[in-house]
Amino acid sequence: MLGLTSVLGAAGRTRTIRIAVLAIVALTIWAPTAASASGCTDSWTNTAGGSWFTPANWSTKAVPTSSDEACIIAAGTYTVEMAQTGATVSVKALTVGADSGTQTLLVESTNGAHATLTSTAGITNGAHGAITLTNAETAGNNVTINGPVSNAGTLTTEPAHGGLRVLAGSLTNTGTLALNTTTTFNGASAVLSNEGALNLATGTQLLLSNSAAVTNAT
Repeated sequence: MLGLTSVLGAAGRTRTIRIAVLAIVALTIWAPTAASASGCTDSWTNTAGGSWFTPANWSTKAVPTSSDEACIIAAGTYTVEMAQTGATVSVKALTVGADSGTQTLLVESTNGAHATLTSTAGITNGAHGAITLTNAETAGNNVTINGPVSNAGTLTTEPAHGGLRVLAGSLTNTGTLALNTTTTFNGASAVLSNEGALNLATGTQLLLSNSAAVTNAT
């Protein structure tokens, strides 16, 4: 397992790190990056924010399913809370980020459950989008995103009350990855292609396993 650790002075909590190219021996598979959703079959409509699991917050008046291309693209500044209490969330595709404001998606574990967000066709986080992995309650349960991600906004992992933070799929970053707790990148032969910024909090690591690789594409 590889660890990528920040070294910071006492004056700052984070520093911006441009990831150097890491040579990975015998890497033969380049996993695909996320593709933008070709359409929105179920779109978020409540610009006051609220729970992902409330049917009235969606254009179809139903929570997105594994066959949906879910979109959080209504203009405004608001937060969508995906606090998982039981079954995990699976969608075909997910797009976050409108043309203005800030649209935040909190992927949250709870006292009773780990949180997992899975997308088969990919997650696209636009320039105005923000996705955060954290805890909704006091238990230190895990939060995982499965599937390819294309990030032009902000993707953040928070320590909150503890637990693992896992990115399990290829990731193309042209925005900001803000890792405020040690984060594992472990999709099978997944590639993190960095064209943006990686901010590591003091003492945190980006851990690579399962033949995952990191490259600096700039």
